[in-house]
Amino acid sequence: RTLRCSIPGEVSCASGTSVMMVRTAYLLLYNSAMAFGWLWMDYLIASNLDKVQKPESFWTSCEKAIKIFQTLSILEVFHSVLGLVKSPTLPTALQVAGRMTVLWLVADLAAETRDTPFLSMMLISWSLVEVPRYSYYALNLVGKTPYAILWLRYSLFLLLYPFGIAGEIGVILKALPYIRAHDVFKISLPNSANFSFDYYYFLLFALIAYLPAGPFMYRHMIHQRRKYLSSIPKKKD
Repeated sequence: RTLRCSIPGEVSCASGTSVMMVRTAYLLLYNSAMAFGWLWMDYLIASNLDKVQKPESFWTSCEKAIKIFQTLSILEVFHSVLGLVKSPTLPTALQVAGRMTVLWLVADLAAETRDTPFLSMMLISWSLVEVPRYSYYALNLVGKTPYAILWLRYSLFLLLYPFGIAGEIGVILKALPYIRAHDVFKISLPNSANFSFDYYYFLLFALIAYLPAGPFMYRHMIHQRRKYLSSIPKKKD
């Protein structure tokens, strides 16, 4: 669609058009880079499938890639805050924070999580679901979204979401004894701030939160699937 500007607002209109072009170019670059990054993660996983039964070796093979691209997802919170995308800020922030906690403050922190198959489940689920998600976002920006990408975006989660949730829960459970034994991130009273915090109980609360949050998000994604897939007109013979 051609943007028409009246003479009095010509400068303002041109400025607005430039901002939209920069926004689109940035989001296209970001989503394309993330899609290729997670595709690289999938390649690493496929190349190391023989190590799935040895989670520590599997983690070592994929550690750098998963840390880089999962950490970059923090930018999505800022995208929402700045209005670059329509995604609601709070759900986006909670989802990113949840993954970052499990990745950096559980799996990376407690070596005990490296010998559980739940770690492999978590990594495989994350990497498989993100390629079509970011590919969909990138292609949607240029108005060229193949049905296959749309279908994968709103169908893979049916299996991978519960698979990944089970992996995350398993990783947290495996880390709990280490967290408690070493008083990780524990702040005890008395102290000058008159504040106490126990990371062990924080993680227990997080585990309890999975019970309502997991089914809620799953139902939300099913609703989104129906909405987007049913909007595609069927071709007539």
